[in-house]
Amino acid sequence: MMNLHEIDRLVGKEFFGVQELTVEEAVEKFKEKCCRTFTEDGCIVDGYTKLKFDRQEYDRLFSGGYYIPNWVKWLKENSVVVTEYPRYSSDIRYAWQLVDKLKIAVIPQSEGAPIDMKYLAEIDERPFGNHYEAFAETAPLAICLVALKSVGVEVNEQ
Repeated sequence: MMNLHEIDRLVGKEFFGVQELTVEEAVEKFKEKCCRTFTEDGCIVDGYTKLKFDRQEYDRLFSGGYYIPNWVKWLKENSVVVTEYPRYSSDIRYAWQLVDKLKIAVIPQSEGAPIDMKYLAEIDERPFGNHYEAFAETAPLAICLVALKSVGVEVNEQ
Protein backbone atom coordinates (compact mmCIF):
# COMPACT_ATOMS: atom_id res chain seq x y z
CA MET A 1 0.00 0.00 0.00
CA MET A 2 1.27 3.45 -0.92
CA ASN A 3 0.60 6.65 1.02
CA LEU A 4 -0.06 10.08 -0.52
CA HIS A 5 3.50 11.30 0.10
CA GLU A 6 4.88 8.38 -1.91
CA ILE A 7 2.40 9.10 -4.72
CA ASP A 8 3.52 12.75 -4.72
CA ARG A 9 7.17 11.60 -4.89
CA LEU A 10 6.47 9.32 -7.87
CA VAL A 11 4.55 12.04 -9.72
CA GLY A 12 7.36 14.55 -9.13
CA LYS A 13 9.97 12.14 -10.47
CA GLU A 14 7.97 10.75 -13.42
CA PHE A 15 6.41 13.93 -14.76
CA PHE A 16 8.37 16.91 -13.51
CA GLY A 17 11.94 15.64 -13.53
CA VAL A 18 12.56 16.10 -9.83
CA GLN A 19 16.03 14.84 -8.90
CA GLU A 20 16.53 13.24 -5.52
CA LEU A 21 19.76 14.04 -3.72
CA THR A 22 20.64 14.38 -0.09
CA VAL A 23 21.16 17.96 1.04
CA GLU A 24 24.89 17.25 1.31
CA GLU A 25 25.05 15.92 -2.27
CA ALA A 26 23.02 18.84 -3.53
CA VAL A 27 25.20 21.40 -1.77
CA GLU A 28 28.31 19.82 -3.27
CA LYS A 29 26.73 19.78 -6.72
CA PHE A 30 25.75 23.42 -6.38
CA LYS A 31 29.17 24.49 -5.12
CA GLU A 32 30.87 22.68 -7.99
CA LYS A 33 28.53 23.95 -10.68
CA CYS A 34 27.72 27.48 -9.63
CA CYS A 35 29.68 28.92 -6.80
CA ARG A 36 33.36 28.55 -7.25
CA THR A 37 36.07 28.85 -9.78
CA PHE A 38 39.70 28.04 -9.27
CA THR A 39 42.42 30.48 -10.20
CA GLU A 40 45.89 29.61 -11.42
CA ASP A 41 47.38 30.19 -7.98
CA GLY A 42 45.01 27.61 -6.43
CA CYS A 43 42.68 30.16 -4.87
CA ILE A 44 38.90 29.97 -5.11
CA VAL A 45 36.60 32.76 -6.27
CA ASP A 46 33.14 32.60 -4.71
CA GLY A 47 30.41 33.00 -7.33
CA TYR A 48 28.13 35.07 -5.09
CA THR A 49 30.51 37.58 -3.55
CA LYS A 50 33.25 37.45 -6.21
CA LEU A 51 35.68 37.38 -3.30
CA LYS A 52 38.89 35.40 -3.58
CA PHE A 53 39.76 32.86 -0.89
CA ASP A 54 42.68 30.58 -0.39
CA ARG A 55 41.56 26.97 -0.10
CA GLN A 56 41.93 26.85 3.70
CA GLU A 57 39.87 30.02 4.22
CA TYR A 58 37.25 28.84 1.74
CA ASP A 59 36.87 25.50 3.52
CA ARG A 60 36.66 27.22 6.91
CA LEU A 61 33.89 29.56 5.77
CA PHE A 62 31.84 27.24 3.63
CA SER A 63 32.18 23.87 5.33
CA GLY A 64 30.63 25.46 8.42
CA GLY A 65 27.53 26.38 6.46
CA TYR A 66 28.36 30.01 5.78
CA TYR A 67 26.13 30.15 2.69
CA ILE A 68 24.53 26.72 2.95
CA PRO A 69 20.98 28.02 3.67
CA ASN A 70 21.11 30.14 0.52
CA TRP A 71 22.39 27.20 -1.49
CA VAL A 72 19.73 24.84 -0.19
CA LYS A 73 17.06 27.43 -1.03
CA TRP A 74 18.43 27.74 -4.58
CA LEU A 75 18.58 23.98 -4.95
CA LYS A 76 14.96 23.59 -3.87
CA GLU A 77 13.80 26.37 -6.18
CA ASN A 78 15.56 24.61 -9.05
CA SER A 79 14.17 21.16 -8.19
CA VAL A 80 17.57 19.69 -7.44
CA VAL A 81 16.79 18.68 -3.88
CA VAL A 82 13.37 18.19 -2.42
CA THR A 83 12.43 17.50 1.15
CA GLU A 84 8.71 18.05 0.59
CA TYR A 85 7.06 17.34 -2.72
CA PRO A 86 4.16 19.42 -3.98
CA ARG A 87 0.93 17.81 -2.82
CA TYR A 88 -0.13 16.58 -6.25
CA SER A 89 -2.40 13.92 -4.77
CA SER A 90 -4.30 16.21 -2.40
CA ASP A 91 -4.19 19.76 -3.81
CA ILE A 92 -5.99 20.48 -7.08
CA ARG A 93 -3.64 23.39 -7.88
CA TYR A 94 -0.73 20.95 -8.17
CA ALA A 95 -2.72 18.10 -9.69
CA TRP A 96 -3.94 20.40 -12.43
CA GLN A 97 -0.38 20.57 -13.79
CA LEU A 98 -0.82 16.90 -14.69
CA VAL A 99 -4.21 17.58 -16.27
CA ASP A 100 -2.62 20.18 -18.55
CA LYS A 101 0.45 18.06 -19.29
CA LEU A 102 -1.37 14.78 -20.08
CA LYS A 103 -4.78 16.05 -21.22
CA ILE A 104 -6.62 14.23 -18.45
CA ALA A 105 -10.41 14.37 -18.25
CA VAL A 106 -11.79 14.62 -14.72
CA ILE A 107 -15.39 13.56 -14.23
CA PRO A 108 -17.31 13.80 -10.92
CA GLN A 109 -19.47 10.74 -10.42
CA SER A 110 -23.13 10.62 -9.45
CA GLU A 111 -24.36 11.33 -5.93
CA GLY A 112 -24.71 7.65 -5.02
CA ALA A 113 -21.20 6.56 -6.04
CA PRO A 114 -19.10 4.74 -3.43
CA ILE A 115 -16.81 7.05 -1.45
CA ASP A 116 -13.65 5.78 -3.17
CA MET A 117 -15.20 6.32 -6.61
CA LYS A 118 -16.37 9.95 -6.38
CA TYR A 119 -14.08 11.06 -9.21
CA LEU A 120 -13.04 9.43 -12.46
CA ALA A 121 -9.89 10.63 -14.23
CA GLU A 122 -9.09 9.31 -17.66
CA ILE A 123 -6.55 9.62 -20.41
CA ASP A 124 -7.95 8.64 -23.76
CA GLU A 125 -5.43 8.33 -26.57
CA ARG A 126 -7.83 6.44 -28.83
CA PRO A 127 -8.24 5.64 -31.63
CA PHE A 128 -4.47 5.26 -31.99
CA GLY A 129 -3.34 4.88 -28.40
CA ASN A 130 -4.32 3.57 -25.02
CA HIS A 131 -7.07 4.35 -22.58
CA TYR A 132 -6.38 4.71 -18.86
CA GLU A 133 -8.78 5.43 -16.04
CA ALA A 134 -8.73 5.68 -12.28
CA PHE A 135 -11.35 6.31 -9.63
CA ALA A 136 -10.70 7.98 -6.27
CA GLU A 137 -12.35 9.84 -3.43
CA THR A 138 -10.84 13.16 -4.57
CA ALA A 139 -10.10 14.65 -7.97
CA PRO A 140 -6.38 15.24 -7.27
CA LEU A 141 -5.87 11.63 -6.23
CA ALA A 142 -7.74 10.29 -9.28
CA ILE A 143 -5.58 12.53 -11.51
CA CYS A 144 -2.36 11.21 -9.96
CA LEU A 145 -3.47 7.60 -10.16
CA VAL A 146 -4.36 7.78 -13.85
CA ALA A 147 -1.16 9.66 -14.67
CA LEU A 148 0.93 6.99 -12.97
CA LYS A 149 -1.05 4.22 -14.70
CA SER A 150 -0.20 5.79 -18.03
CA VAL A 151 3.51 5.17 -17.37
CA GLY A 152 2.97 1.66 -16.01
CA VAL A 153 2.88 2.39 -12.28
CA GLU A 154 -0.07 0.76 -10.51
CA VAL A 155 -0.77 2.29 -7.11
CA ASN A 156 -2.71 0.80 -4.22
CA GLU A 157 -3.12 3.83 -1.97
CA GLN A 158 -3.93 3.44 1.71
